[in-house]
Amino acid sequence: MAMGPVVHARLGLLKRSCGGSKARLNAQDLRRFSASAFAPQRKRAVILWVSPFGGSNPLPIKRIKPDSAVNPEKVNMEAYARLAAAYQARTDVLPIADPFDDFAKVLSLNRIMDVGCGPGRDVETILQKGHKVVGIDLSKEMLQLARQRLDAFLQQQEDPLGFLRARGYESKSIDGVLDAMFFQATMQGMPIGRPGFEVESYGGLWAVTSVQHLPYAQLPKFLANASALLAPKGVLYVKTRAPFDNQPKDLLECLETSSENQGLPFTRFFAYYVPSDFLNSLEQAGFSVVRTSKGPDGRIQYPSTNSGERGYKFWVIAQKK
Repeated sequence: MAMGPVVHARLGLLKRSCGGSKARLNAQDLRRFSASAFAPQRKRAVILWVSPFGGSNPLPIKRIKPDSAVNPEKVNMEAYARLAAAYQARTDVLPIADPFDDFAKVLSLNRIMDVGCGPGRDVETILQKGHKVVGIDLSKEMLQLARQRLDAFLQQQEDPLGFLRARGYESKSIDGVLDAMFFQATMQGMPIGRPGFEVESYGGLWAVTSVQHLPYAQLPKFLANASALLAPKGVLYVKTRAPFDNQPKDLLECLETSSENQGLPFTRFFAYYVPSDFLNSLEQAGFSVVRTSKGPDGRIQYPSTNSGERGYKFWVIAQKK
């Protein structure tokens, strides 16, 4: 969903008034831009947000309810094709989520699938921690970055193949291992039974900020796939978005459009899951909850936006019954 010509024209005028097309717009400039450029669209929940892809300037975000013709999978594929490099730059240095050690303690098999692995940060960390790991993602651009990252990481090892054998990999080449490490697949459309997706072959599934892109209607299918892949007593970790305090109920599934570091706009589909409803879905899918995040209703608060809006994430570790 691109900004209209009026918005682009106003942004151009704002940049020229601030010193030309290469000027870096500050917070005050962008507040003025947001107030004027989106004035006719106030019903579309325009807010100010801190850019998720670098810089501290608040950038305009639009949230709208998608119509029935919208394909969330296609929307996100197109967005992450454009955002892959910027996403990698932003997340590269972040540590793996805190609950990983608790998650790893209850693994029934030493094989983990990173569901929505992105550019491979967690795949590398999981490998470093001694586990065999497979990464899947919707975005081929993300998978290319992940493969490059893991290739570079393995080349740095004194004995790459020995390092891999210690984690259960049997291939005689690094390329062979990487071919069996990354797959393009959706959470709800995993090819169960095919290589990499063998039934009951995983001790754990690790899904960090990927389920938040999954429509409500497709959550049961993902949980069924997770159950099929997990060995008995296997564990599932999910970290996802919860609704913010004043979020309208008709925007719990929404298209969010924002700008990348004052660049071109991009749109992604998000689903905000009410923690209690999500936990009920896990129970219905045959999982028992081991541990959840702390906070109001299990939610973890993240920083308020400039408009005072408060948003949350939550996480859960669940075990296959």
